[in-house]
Amino acid sequence: MKVGVDDFAQKLIGRVDAVELPAVGSRLTQGDKGGGLKVDSEAIPMLSPVDGEVVAVNQEVLRPPGS
Repeated sequence: MKVGVDDFAQKLIGRVDAVELPAVGSRLTQGDKGGGLKVDSEAIPMLSPVDGEVVAVNQEVLRPPGS
């Protein structure tokens, strides 16, 4: 399953300063924190939409925007 932030959520949140991703191999439970966003020095937890094991993450989202 792919998980991400759509255009609507992006407009609500605004500019994201940093992204926190779960580690490959992590076990996630639906409704628990699965990662997070940092916006204006405020951490916004992102809840896991499903149960399961993280098998891959897109490391490109960790790069600062515009780099």
